[in-house]
Amino acid sequence: MNEPELLSLLDPKIISNDLENYLPGQKVAKIHMNSTENTILSLEGSSNLLIKINLEDGQTWFMRIRKRSAGRPYPDEVLRMNLESEVATCQALFDGGVAVPQTFIRPRDSKRELTPYFTHSN
Repeated sequence: MNEPELLSLLDPKIISNDLENYLPGQKVAKIHMNSTENTILSLEGSSNLLIKINLEDGQTWFMRIRKRSAGRPYPDEVLRMNLESEVATCQALFDGGVAVPQTFIRPRDSKRELTPYFTHSN
């Protein structure tokens, strides 16, 4: 799946709902996402697609989606387990007082089929 197809699957209302469920009382102000090639190029890294999300209180979060790699065509289950392990590690470090971003996996009841996670940047 290429990035324009990936972005077409992302519903800003669902993204807002997922993040606001993690952060009660917070509201999403803006999701920096559209399906133009320039936006995609500015958001992508070699392994991940990042979508910037601004909250009304000035916090910035990112939704990170692992990209499929032609060189490493892992099955979905392996990618999901890797992502969940990475999030669990970040959460344990954060809870232990280590200066790492606060991180959340997509809620299990999310209406999104993709498995991104959210990370705090401030």
